[in-house]
Amino acid sequence: MLIKHILQNILLYFLPLAVPSTVGLLAIEVVRKRWKLVAFGNAVVLMLVVFYSVLTRPAHIPLQVEWAFYAMHEKPDSTYDLWTLLGEGEPTFLGLEDQLGEIKGLPIVHTGDHSQMRIRLNRKGYIYVFHFDTTFSQVRQLLPSDDVQLSNPVPSDSWIELPSSSATWKLDPNPGIEVFLAYVSSKESYDIGEEVERIVEEARKGSVRSAAVLKNVQQRLKALGPCNPTISGEVAHNLTGVTPPKVRTYAYRAEDGRTALLCQFVRHEP
Repeated sequence: MLIKHILQNILLYFLPLAVPSTVGLLAIEVVRKRWKLVAFGNAVVLMLVVFYSVLTRPAHIPLQVEWAFYAMHEKPDSTYDLWTLLGEGEPTFLGLEDQLGEIKGLPIVHTGDHSQMRIRLNRKGYIYVFHFDTTFSQVRQLLPSDDVQLSNPVPSDSWIELPSSSATWKLDPNPGIEVFLAYVSSKESYDIGEEVERIVEEARKGSVRSAAVLKNVQQRLKALGPCNPTISGEVAHNLTGVTPPKVRTYAYRAEDGRTALLCQFVRHEP
């Protein structure tokens, strides 16, 4: 009977929880046999295992992030064309340099274009979004922010639209390379903003070329939350007058199961 309970526990209540749950089963089994409360003991075992599994299961689920990042260009008839800014593979794709050290192969946006971001987590977590450009003068925190009506932690399995479902970010008149970061964690991070600023500041040392600095930034950022691309898909947006009606999404799994850094470089032209 004891072996039967243990096997049922392993098969029915998640392998990551088998060890602590089995220890609990052993203890309850000893008490149950001593007091000969078989029926009552079975009920207690079932209740405790289910409660423990539900309570602790999220901590054992590796963090996975779905990301959609796209831009919109207004046409003369006041409608918009939409295109995805993300590329295949790693979200930290930077592109290639030509002989002059200029970055090539980046998605292009223009002054006046609009952009929007969507993120969905498979478990409750914290999202921090940052932006800076090749002037490296300031790292802006876009989330959490007074301009965005969203607070951490965010729920699981729900699309988070930034800056909101009906609002977008509009590109300013300053061309260059725009860098967007989304740091996602299963735990609250009080100093991630300072860490990003430190990385950008240190990356500027020793080089004045934008391409070299950005490559340095890219390598340093990867250490914050490395992740692996998994699958791609589509999600419908809520923007009126924008075609196509769906945008491409990419899913990334955190290598450590807890933190992931999504980073996209965009070329901003006049």
